[in-house]
Amino acid sequence: MSETLNAKYIVAEETLIGFLDLCGTTAMYEKLDLEKQVDRITHVVGNVWTELSNVFGEGQKSLYVHMFGDSVVIAQRSRKDLDGYLSKLVHYFLTLQFQMLRYKLPALCRCMVRKGKYYGIRFDHETNIDGAAMNFSLVGGPTIVDMDKELKGLPAGVYIDRSLASEYKDSNKLVPVDADRLVFVKPPDNFLSFEEIFGNHDLDQWVAELIEASGDGGEFASKITPWADAVAGRSTVIRRTSS
Repeated sequence: MSETLNAKYIVAEETLIGFLDLCGTTAMYEKLDLEKQVDRITHVVGNVWTELSNVFGEGQKSLYVHMFGDSVVIAQRSRKDLDGYLSKLVHYFLTLQFQMLRYKLPALCRCMVRKGKYYGIRFDHETNIDGAAMNFSLVGGPTIVDMDKELKGLPAGVYIDRSLASEYKDSNKLVPVDADRLVFVKPPDNFLSFEEIFGNHDLDQWVAELIEASGDGGEFASKITPWADAVAGRSTVIRRTSS
């Protein structure tokens, strides 16, 4: 006997896509016990959903959200109001970044926003968690593959495609990536109170404490130190590493 699944899909040739890559997942698989791994990823996913509502409000109904391995893909359903969604997606990723850093086991992420090709499929099946044997949500397209590849070797941070730079509301907060089609986005001046975050600490002391708390000093430091230099205005270009 065969069973038919109801599905809804979207195909877009040129839509706004956000991509979040959680850094250090493979190392966490190797170093942490399963309970700590679950705690880490549920914290991340919980923030993904909470901040969608906080940043987009009712506008989140205009988005498709998928998990892609240990990454998150967000695609705009409608191409209307590109300016508004570009700024909101960047703000959303900046907020997630800080939420993840302030967790007891700090986590790093690299995020990108770009226009491109995307398809998503969502299946209508059991919604009762305890009774569900499957939960499908598929996402694909060449742009998503490219975004995943292009984030490799970059420091932690939020990036947008250069083609969108002229449409971003605060061009003074953009730092070029050396010999690349991406630009790094610094948080706006009024984004968060750094005094509230750091207390009596300065940015560098806070970053040093994050590196120590991460339990993976070398790899964590290599991704957060260039981020801190860019945020503090000490660097005018982001450089990609080999990994």
